[in-house]
Amino acid sequence: MAVGAASRRGVFRKEGVSLNQFINLAVAEKLAHLEHEARAQKRKQPTKGLATRAVSLLDRAGSKLVEPGDELPKGYQAKRR
Repeated sequence: MAVGAASRRGVFRKEGVSLNQFINLAVAEKLAHLEHEARAQKRKQPTKGLATRAVSLLDRAGSKLVEPGDELPKGYQAKRR
């Protein structure tokens, strides 16, 4: 489905920027997305041992009593791991 020229003009005007600024922003957002994907692919994946250690640390946390206002909602059920 093609978008009419009037609709396209309305988009950047609605954003309160010129067409040139709108295009620059779109290009910058796309480049940022591509850079993020590249970094995410290079990122070292967590090992099972590291994940197990993280879960055990989280399981040990929380020995303090719940303060007023921090209670879980009524009917809340924790997910099983």
